[in-house]
Amino acid sequence: MDSLTILDVHNFGLSLKIKGRHIKIIEGIDFTLKAGSTLALVGESGGGKSLLCKSLLGLIPEGAKTSGNINLFSQENKVKDILSITEREIATIRGKQIGILFQEPVSSMNPVLKCGQQIFDVLPIDYKKNRISGNKHVIDLLDLVGLDNPKRVAKSYPHELSGGMIQKVALAAALAGEPSILIADEPFTALDVLSQIEILKIMTKLKEQLNLSLIIVLHDLELALEYSENLLVMYSGRVMEYGSTGKISTTPAHPYTKALLDVAKSYSENSRPLGIPGEIPSIISPVKGCRFHPRCKYAKEICKNAEPESKKVSQSGNVRCYFPL
Repeated sequence: MDSLTILDVHNFGLSLKIKGRHIKIIEGIDFTLKAGSTLALVGESGGGKSLLCKSLLGLIPEGAKTSGNINLFSQENKVKDILSITEREIATIRGKQIGILFQEPVSSMNPVLKCGQQIFDVLPIDYKKNRISGNKHVIDLLDLVGLDNPKRVAKSYPHELSGGMIQKVALAAALAGEPSILIADEPFTALDVLSQIEILKIMTKLKEQLNLSLIIVLHDLELALEYSENLLVMYSGRVMEYGSTGKISTTPAHPYTKALLDVAKSYSENSRPLGIPGEIPSIISPVKGCRFHPRCKYAKEICKNAEPESKKVSQSGNVRCYFPL
């Protein structure tokens, strides 16, 4: 692993006990996150993206079984496998080395505490020792994420702010522990398009200012193409394609990736919106063979009977398909 690698996920899998038997929900997840880069996770709802993000923080569902490795590298190039360390060790990582911005910022905030106090509570201990310097740092964080009148925001309760403002407060809280990795799990669900773009621009600016590495879950493929260096396409608990965003956007290797790109293109060109025929299968009742084959116009008999392995392709990166494009 080179010195730029900050997170390396190798063959990660997770199974849940359902009706007396363990079912593989996520399997064969491989990707590498470089320092200062952005990885976008894309795919339809129900594909396992949020569960993967929580797993990176050791937030594994009770009773789940895991396999593989989630290796986190420190600045001293020391490595910790999130799946192998104790809960106490994981607690020193959450919010400090890895921060997270959740889908619904309102639900992650305490409605009876002022916003400034909620950010103060997650500051490193050195800031907490001095209330004056700690409060100043809270104001600086609120200013950093682009909030006008940060002093007023710090004294406000969450219900007194707009959705876009709350998302910025949540972003300030996620940065308060000074993490090197920030995970944003569909952070724009309740925001309009202009607010989404504003938050993304702020996060991109902060990435450069703070040398952050970003993992962003997005439904809007066009935003993913514009704001990420690498793309990971998930479908029904599997990585269908992973590699350079630029290469995948021009020469997708997996039929599912191409279908997503075609849908995005139909919207951007103001033509009749396209859709992908059929529905994503339940992650707890997967289909046999390739997960995508019931919706794939290129599927052949082998696709219905055996699941393909991920393999390297020249035009983009890794793809899980018997007949890459």
